[in-house]
Amino acid sequence: MHKAKEESAEFIKIIQEHNWVMNFLKNRIIMIKKASASSNPDEHEQAKNDLNEFVGNLRKYSRKRR
Repeated sequence: MHKAKEESAEFIKIIQEHNWVMNFLKNRIIMIKKASASSNPDEHEQAKNDLNEFVGNLRKYSRKRR
């Protein structure tokens, strides 16, 4: 029973992380679309920086979980 609780908690954590990733990407894709249509290079640069930071953090996190 204890093992089932641990696995359930791990599953919930994975789902929460998945939801966070999906929400982040959804919001950033919208931001990138707006930035690409904008003539403001700062908006485009900020979106690019956010995505690069996210991908870098995701790679670091993936390495830690292995």
